[in-house]
Amino acid sequence: MRKPLNLDRDTEVVDIEMGPAEGPAPYGALFAEGDCRLTRFEPALVVDDFPKPRPGERFLPHLVGDGKDQTLYVCAYPGLNSLLEPNPAVLALYPDLQRNGTVVRRVKDLRTRRLDEVTEIRLIDLLKVNMQGGELAVLRGGRQVLARVLAVHVDVAFVRLYKGQPTFGDIDLELRRLGLVPHHLLNAKYFVMAAGTPSYRNQGPSGQLINGEMLYLRDLSRHDLMDDEQLKHLAVICHHYGAHDEARFCMGVLEKRRAIPKETVLRYIEWLAAGAQP
Repeated sequence: MRKPLNLDRDTEVVDIEMGPAEGPAPYGALFAEGDCRLTRFEPALVVDDFPKPRPGERFLPHLVGDGKDQTLYVCAYPGLNSLLEPNPAVLALYPDLQRNGTVVRRVKDLRTRRLDEVTEIRLIDLLKVNMQGGELAVLRGGRQVLARVLAVHVDVAFVRLYKGQPTFGDIDLELRRLGLVPHHLLNAKYFVMAAGTPSYRNQGPSGQLINGEMLYLRDLSRHDLMDDEQLKHLAVICHHYGAHDEARFCMGVLEKRRAIPKETVLRYIEWLAAGAQP
């Protein structure tokens, strides 16, 4: 995508996770092509098995949050570790979550840093955040640097597994204030609820939506507020997320502005039809 759009810089990707992510990163292809600079975090006492940074990648030693000292609740399953205390009453409804969400130890007085206080980060095009209930604190602590963010890939909760956990509605309101709108839900997770009494067995899969990941994009109805470089990077991000309509729209606006060659949109459509990569 760099060549047809004539990008002036790499796409800036920031990934804020409570621990190592499971499965391939959604920006993996973008990083593999060498068209983005990736910033990740490796806070002390939280995780100790991050891989070594690759070319174009850096780790920062901060625990991103609200800027206050926090307690880390370490759970039986590391993927449920959180700065929020697990909610036993809710976890009891879901046997698998109850077992995995058992707190095995606490790490107190961990300093968190607001995203706006991380001086190493001045620009974010794509933010990915999964903090097991701490996502809203990250967003609120980064309102300045996120004022121009183009896309946010964020974990959202529909059931409060942690005490005081913000839910999808809270995240949605915050991101809309930043000028972003939801695009689609990814990796929705459903869990089987306990039978309620030992005399019954659980039957079949549950329809209870627990959490998922939502992709937000800057509101394209206000594309007039974005400069050419923003639209170019948003097109790149949309393409790598399979949001081809939105990528094509960005290119169309850029064509009208004469910021990219004529017929770039047409060539992009032809590339997609041929199964090729631009």
